[in-house]
Amino acid sequence: MKLPVTDLSVSAAFYQALLELTPQFEFAELGQLRGVQLINRSNRVTIALRLRDYCASRPVLDGFDVVSFAVDSRDELVGMANRCDAHGLSRTEIVDTPPFVSIFDVHDPDGTVLRFAFDHPEAPSGWVGVDIAADGPRLYQTPQLDRGWLTSS
Repeated sequence: MKLPVTDLSVSAAFYQALLELTPQFEFAELGQLRGVQLINRSNRVTIALRLRDYCASRPVLDGFDVVSFAVDSRDELVGMANRCDAHGLSRTEIVDTPPFVSIFDVHDPDGTVLRFAFDHPEAPSGWVGVDIAADGPRLYQTPQLDRGWLTSS
């Protein structure tokens, strides 16, 4: 994943603290630093950051959840939330929506949202449609998108 950022140093420090990443590569153009790739070598998660001013379209992702990181248990989710708190990182409260997921969001220094989620063991398996209604999620069985993209499960 590559994200546009406004301050490379601040964003690199944020992602290093949040996801236990270390620098893997730096990218310069004509001698000027433009990006960095960070890695967590134990789980092979990599995140590349590029200065927004040098991205093709200068995207702004403020408030948009670009990725969701799955964790294996609710305890791990709580541990991740505690990690955010220990590093002073802004996050939402954990929201439980049984039987689906428990989630919380973290905002990076540019306002881009990273979601952390634990899928409950009772969650529906295989394909399912979810309609987010005012009173909570509702499931549906008939796809609204062309069925060609679905694989049998």
